[in-house]
Amino acid sequence: MTNLDKQFKILLHDPFDWLNTAKNHLISANCIDKRIAELIRIDPDFNNEENDLESQALMNSCLFLVGIGLENAIKGYIVAQNQNFKELQELNTFGWQIKSGHGISEMFRINCAVIYSTNKDFLDRIEEYLIWLGKYSTPKMAKFLNVKQEYYVDDVVRATSIISEIEEMINKMNIPFYYV
Repeated sequence: MTNLDKQFKILLHDPFDWLNTAKNHLISANCIDKRIAELIRIDPDFNNEENDLESQALMNSCLFLVGIGLENAIKGYIVAQNQNFKELQELNTFGWQIKSGHGISEMFRINCAVIYSTNKDFLDRIEEYLIWLGKYSTPKMAKFLNVKQEYYVDDVVRATSIISEIEEMINKMNIPFYYV
């Protein structure tokens, strides 16, 4: 096994690396969220202006960062619970590959039922954005054709709260450093 292989295995098994990546995404989302808040103060109809390129770019970026942050956080929690896995496929039981690895709502339902139950609608909305709404103009099924992106001013705060809860849960596990 090369040093690069060893480093990869250590990082893959490190829930705090996953968690730090999640937190870094939310730092960026928070910066964008502050700019959105400034624009809303200037123009209360900011969120309704579909033709405003800046508002769309900011909301799209913020929602994507919130989604990918939540995805990394829940994957960090899955890794923390399953420190002895040898191959990523072993984590599929915990929802790792649901919806090509972006099924955050289901991953939370399987692994963090309490967080899921109080945040189901939020997680569903962010997952939908992460999976297709934030990437494609046309969904795979006609029933989703009229679904619109929804950005709420508390999205970053809610995601930050969820990630903090996950961090507390991981910290309580007293996970030893993973050795290869």
